[in-house]
Amino acid sequence: MKPGGIWLNLRALLRPRRAERDLQEEVNFHLAMETRKLQAAGQPALGAERRAAAAFGGADRVLEECRDARGLRWLRDAGRDLRLALRRAGRQPGFALLAVATLALGIGANTALFTLVEAVMLRPLPVPHPQQLVLLGDPQFNGLLSGTGSDAMPALSYSQFQMIQSQSRSLAGLAAFSSTTFDTPVSGPHGEAANAQTQMVSANYFQLLEVQPARGRFFAADEATPAAAPEAVLDYDYWQRRFGGDPALVGATLRLRQFSFTVIGIAPRGFRGTTLGLEPDLYFPLPLQPRIFTGRNWLVDPPGVRRVLWLTAIGRLRPGATVAQAKSETAAIYGRSVQAQAALAPDARTRAELLTQTLPVATAARGASAVSGPFGKPLWILFALVGMVLLMVTVNLSGMLLSQAAAREREFAMRLALGARRGRLLRQLAAESLLLAAGGGLAGWWLALAATRWLVAMVARQYGLAWTITPDATVLGFTLLLCLLTAVGMSLAPALRLTRRDLAAGARRRPTAGRGLVVAQVALSLVLVSGAALFARSLGQLRRVPLGFQPENLYSFSLNPAYAGADVPRALQAYRDITTALRRLPGVTAAAASDSGLFNNQHSSDTVTVPGYPTPVDANMDFVGPGYFAALDIPIIQGREFTSADTARGLPPMVIDQTLARRYFPGRDPLGQVVTVHFSDDAVACEVVGVAAPVTQYNLRQDHTDPQFYLDLYHGRRYSEVPAAHFEVRTAGSGTLRLAELNAAIRQASGLSLTVSALDSVSARINDTLAPDVLLLQLSGFFALLALGLAALGLYAMLGWAVARRRGEIGLRMALGARASQVTGMVLREGLWLVAAGILLGVGASLWLGRALASLLFEVQPSDPLSLAAAAAVLLAAGGLAALLPARRASRTDPARTLRLD
Repeated sequence: MKPGGIWLNLRALLRPRRAERDLQEEVNFHLAMETRKLQAAGQPALGAERRAAAAFGGADRVLEECRDARGLRWLRDAGRDLRLALRRAGRQPGFALLAVATLALGIGANTALFTLVEAVMLRPLPVPHPQQLVLLGDPQFNGLLSGTGSDAMPALSYSQFQMIQSQSRSLAGLAAFSSTTFDTPVSGPHGEAANAQTQMVSANYFQLLEVQPARGRFFAADEATPAAAPEAVLDYDYWQRRFGGDPALVGATLRLRQFSFTVIGIAPRGFRGTTLGLEPDLYFPLPLQPRIFTGRNWLVDPPGVRRVLWLTAIGRLRPGATVAQAKSETAAIYGRSVQAQAALAPDARTRAELLTQTLPVATAARGASAVSGPFGKPLWILFALVGMVLLMVTVNLSGMLLSQAAAREREFAMRLALGARRGRLLRQLAAESLLLAAGGGLAGWWLALAATRWLVAMVARQYGLAWTITPDATVLGFTLLLCLLTAVGMSLAPALRLTRRDLAAGARRRPTAGRGLVVAQVALSLVLVSGAALFARSLGQLRRVPLGFQPENLYSFSLNPAYAGADVPRALQAYRDITTALRRLPGVTAAAASDSGLFNNQHSSDTVTVPGYPTPVDANMDFVGPGYFAALDIPIIQGREFTSADTARGLPPMVIDQTLARRYFPGRDPLGQVVTVHFSDDAVACEVVGVAAPVTQYNLRQDHTDPQFYLDLYHGRRYSEVPAAHFEVRTAGSGTLRLAELNAAIRQASGLSLTVSALDSVSARINDTLAPDVLLLQLSGFFALLALGLAALGLYAMLGWAVARRRGEIGLRMALGARASQVTGMVLREGLWLVAAGILLGVGASLWLGRALASLLFEVQPSDPLSLAAAAAVLLAAGGLAALLPARRASRTDPARTLRLD
């Protein structure tokens, strides 16, 4: 070994940093010497480095050994810091458990909400090159529309899709899928029946998305025709869940209502369609729609201007094409389709409205979403709230660690006096914080999994969706980042205090940092508590919306005779017979049929021409049968409701609500007036025979002030397809409807093989519409209580620390004659002043939050003074209680013992 090799290797193991520095200095010395020799000999200095390394020998290797030894030492130091942190946590198990529990709540809540945010707003479709996809239609649309419209249209008709597909040049391909899924009964190979979610797609749907089947194959273009043998592709999870992943199912024959179909393939694992919130179990080609829904043909436009909008289109851009080019080209093609539709309009007004139609086109990297529309903004609001909670947790633990710093000042002062470096002490504090954050992160991850399942189930149940999500690598990375940031945040203030050179001077200063942390916690608490108060007030206002009918003991269900092969006359007669049979059931006091039903996400409206008003007006509309108003207990203010004799009248009868009567018949009697209803392809003159009380039957937030009119279900409209109907049944007392008894009575009365669907109590449906508001209140209330507890705990810890530091001062005051009540009042005032300062600081943020929540509130002002005052009162009360214990402890100070100790 060359000179210095043994010595440097030994020093590299014992003191690697010093050895590396000495070695570098010696290398630099030999380099300088060799350079001078070469210059003196008149030779170029280019080979100096090589000759210096040869003269010294093994420099690079020894330097590398130094660095390796230094890395091992860092690892050894980190292990020692971790052992010290564990030992300290073991000496304070109560504090460690409290810190881990609060961190678990904060990190778990943030992880759960971020899981939803990532799934709803950020996660791309699980297909190759999703950035090349564009969506034609409203990405948030979930349903089916029939009629006309204006402005931005949410979906396409089948003819419009075919027109764009054949004429587009900027798209390499265009596929379509039904904008919603349909609940259909599917029988397995052995005859067992169960409902499944069905979606209809174009033949090129899977090929355009560039996904490969897990088994079998996908649709071929020449097979997906009305004349072809029915085929279907099964979802992978459905195949596993219902059929146990049986490979023999590919090629097997299943049955859907009246026709059989062959399973030709299984979709790839992890692919759940292109609409978040709709998870199809089966995929059928679009031409099978008339066979899946007997009596309805959405492949052919009905006569006149009405269109059935039920498709969303997804396309893949050609190389070099942009979304803007696809949007411009699609607008031109769609415009020609609208012009052809407008040419069939019965009047100039309808024609002008049709010509305003446009089709949204946007990137489809994340696909469509049935969730982001109703749930997107509440999700962001909740995410911001839980972010505040985590910030409060961090601030609270920082304050608690800061209060513990007083007990560690002697320890750290001694270590600094003995030569310990500040970095070494900071590393020890960071290890303690990281240990707590890691424990909180692990527990928070477990809580996040449970919370995510609960939130997804709540949203899916409310909006009638099939939705399953699980945290992925992005969410795990987010959780790890939260743990790291939390550890840094809660150790920062204690580290700055404990690593000061003059700890004794710091001990004599007032604890301003702790006070600032308490004020910040109170300010954040006010924001959260005031937000929860706003949601509570809004929910209370929603519950007080007048319904106009009695929902108690009222049940609703739907029937569709088209599925049993009935035509329009047969279906209408079946509805009459079923209504009569329902009224005869034991415990039933009233029954009636309607077109829209109650609180089931269906809504109809149209324009009417009222005598005395030259322009048509918009109003909600429903078709109801005789006895409807009596069954719902809706008061008839003037005139009468429909009767069975109305079908023989010349003019169809109409019942209007009191809102429409007051607005358009002021000072005159509406009875006997002729009002013209403008359907999309017809205009029908109707005679007003009654005025009913206003009713809220669609949406508690919107339609309770909108005008409404009713037409006879059996008279006044030419049905182009078999209408589905909803039945409202009222029972006596606490009686309920039994499904088996209902189905038997319906089949016997109608002579058709009909099955009841969506049987619910109307009260339950109303509560379901309030589910988002209840969810917001529950979560915001929980976080507000958590924030309140954290603020109270922080105030208690800070005052307890202050009382301990001022023990001598308090003992001297009491020795000089101060009463216990005066000492108690002194500490209480200090605590309440901190709470008041936090409230003043948080008022501005609370007002800002109220403005952000404005669209989620109902008949409550964002700056509602009652909510803000209630939040401030709750915080003052909590602060007073938190300050009471330290104040009582201070009042029991023994002056003689305190002065003797000092």
